[in-house]
Parts: sequence; C-alpha cells; structure tokens
Amino acid sequence: MISFNWRGTILARTIGNPYPQVVAPRSAYFLRSGRTAIRLAKGDHSATMLLWPNAVTPLLEVWVTAYSAQLQQTRTAACRSLSLGLEDAAERMKTAMEKPRESVELALVSVVYEAVESLLTHRDRVVLAPIPEGIPDALRSIAEKVRTDPSAYWPVPEAAKIAGYSPYHFSRVFKSTVGSGFQEFVDRCRTENALELLRTTRRPVDDIAEECGFGQPQALRKSLRDYLSIVPSDLRNLEEPEPLRPR
Repeated sequence: MISFNWRGTILARTIGNPYPQVVAPRSAYFLRSGRTAIRLAKGDHSATMLLWPNAVTPLLEVWVTAYSAQLQQTRTAACRSLSLGLEDAAERMKTAMEKPRESVELALVSVVYEAVESLLTHRDRVVLAPIPEGIPDALRSIAEKVRTDPSAYWPVPEAAKIAGYSPYHFSRVFKSTVGSGFQEFVDRCRTENALELLRTTRRPVDDIAEECGFGQPQALRKSLRDYLSIVPSDLRNLEEPEPLRPR
C-alpha cells in the first residue's frame, strides 16, 4: 500500500518496529505487509491511497527482497515528507485517480516504483519547514542555517542583518517566499528535532524541550498540537500490534 497523506496526521507502528512512524500532512507512507497499529490525530484527514497484490509488480518485489537482503533487514513500512523528492509522484497519482484514462494503470505502476524506491532507500523523516526552490540566495542561506541549528537564539533583527535586509523587509519577504513567518519557521524546525527525539527515545519531555530550544515543555506541546494535532503521549503510548495467531 502507498498512501499520500494530504491533510491530518497519522501515527503508525508495525510489528518489529520499536518506534512509531509519524505520517504528517503532505507525507507518503508505504506498507508492505503485516499488522499495523494506527492512530488518527484530531481534525480533518484527506489521503489518496493505492493497494495492490505483489503479483502486479513482480520486478518491484524482486528488488525489495534483494535490497532487504543487502541491508540484512526487511522494512515493512516507511514514510517521508513529500518535499523530499516525492511531490511529483504524489501529484501524478492524484491526477491519475481523479481523472482516469486508458493508461491509468501504467501511470499508477510508474508512481509505485518511483515512490517505493525513494521511501525504502531513505530513512523516515518528517519535514515541517521545507525550504522552497527558487527563493533568494540570502533567504535560503539563513533558512539553512536555522535548519542546521534551530535551538540557537534567532531574533528577527539578527537574522535580517545576516541576510542583508532591514527587519521589516526581511519579515515580509521571508513570509511571502518561504510560506511562513521567520519565527514560525524556527519553531517548525525545532519541532522537527523534538519530534525525532520523542519518537526514538524515552527521554523526559522537559529535557527534549530545553535541548531543542523551546525552554518550557508547554511550548513544545503547543507546537505539536498546532502543526500535527498530537501530544507527546500519543507517540509514546502507541503499542506494537499483536501478530495474528493461527486458529
């Protein structure tokens, strides 16, 4: 199964995976087999989903088996933000399913091969603060600096000075080109880092909030609610599903 998640957050955990997967808005999720525990976050949800038997894509099954042997592990699920090279495949799948043509099957199979390869050859990753293509170099430079060290102190006047803008002009241009205000961009980058620590460790929420630049855990919880409609306990209380037992 491949699901392109447009709106709403899904938490998923498969058998043998010690960590939950966060399928954020505008993310892709691949599930190969096995039982999966699913929790839907609050709010509206919208996704385009495709399911198919392995026999339909025999070459893909051969590649997945060989790649799993090379890694010495089998990934039964994977998820990544669409901004990480999956946006074109997602749009092609959405168009093919909404406006089917005689070649719709070929279009969907091409999406499956492209998306599965991208998902399985990269680690799971949520991107809440993508940097759009084509923005001015000065803004891209400061945005990349924030992504590298979001927990640092990032006042607008200092960021504007680094980019060579006045604070007012910097704030206006940054929001119009990046899609969010500068301080929101910083907050989203911090939330990405905190989310990974919450997902893969059992460290106290207070420690994670301080390390990621939030200061107070309440600020981290608010950001998780605002961007993903979840709270830390949602990630840590999602239990691994029980395997099916033969009758």
